[in-house]
Amino acid sequence: MKKEIKLSIPKFKERPSCPVCFSKNYDIRFNKKIKKKYLDLLQKIYKYKNSNKNVALFKESNIIICYCKNCSLKFHKLVPNSNTLKFIYTSLIDSETSKRKNLRNEPLKFKKSFLLLKRLRSTLKGNFDKKLNHLDFGCGWGTMLKASKYLNFNCIGIEQSKDQVENMKLFDIRVYSSIKILNEKEGCPKIDIITLNQVLEHVTNPNIILKDLRQLINEHGILYISVPPYINNSQITADEIFVKGPLQPFEHLNCFSRNSMENLAKNSGWILLGPRICNKNIISIFRKYNFIKIILLIIHSLIKKGTYYMLPLR
Repeated sequence: MKKEIKLSIPKFKERPSCPVCFSKNYDIRFNKKIKKKYLDLLQKIYKYKNSNKNVALFKESNIIICYCKNCSLKFHKLVPNSNTLKFIYTSLIDSETSKRKNLRNEPLKFKKSFLLLKRLRSTLKGNFDKKLNHLDFGCGWGTMLKASKYLNFNCIGIEQSKDQVENMKLFDIRVYSSIKILNEKEGCPKIDIITLNQVLEHVTNPNIILKDLRQLINEHGILYISVPPYINNSQITADEIFVKGPLQPFEHLNCFSRNSMENLAKNSGWILLGPRICNKNIISIFRKYNFIKIILLIIHSLIKKGTYYMLPLR
């Protein structure tokens, strides 16, 4: 089976328009084939068992980076097809090495997750005698969910990696491979807090994800998004692409600016927290949320690049 997958990869599909605002008005800012010098850079990213021969399969693949003139998203025009994605996340990335790395960093990540979830909880109004529902979409090895459980939230995860789903069973935390299966098993629960930590840069169509999550959120809920910081440079160099960073080939398909994130929110039924939006929706925010805490989140998102908060306001 593995041999068959290797024979069928790498294959890519083309995105004909911006994946956020669907505009076809974009510039191509980088267009190169992967030659030996780029393979050498990729092998510094993927330092796993058998990585040299696995990375070598991508030689001569095209890397095309576009800039949307409408919303300023920077994105890979060519994205891996399903077989290639499976290969990237199961063969190019070694699961055991990834797990060990997570365990080394988990104490600090747990503390950050704990503080984040407390901050998000503090924005919500209401009687919390009933447990808050928290969904971590793309939960990985589950540090955020462990912090959620420690805070006595009703915590649920979405994760496609079978190894990571199995890992969370050890901690008695429910994790499903898709929103569809979550709805089937949990009966379409209304979620109070949703977290997407370093997820949206990986997905081919971020609008679909946020629209699906909009259907799950409680009308008094909140969504937290973290993505790699935006690359502001008008010209994009190989040194900015072939490195662990916002436009890392094969994995980081989208590089979000605040403008593109605002477009994404609007298209999928959310409102991105910011000074202008807060002004327009001040009455709704004051009625549904702890207003001072929302102001603090806005300040935090403006200071901390790549951090965004969204509300399900109409």
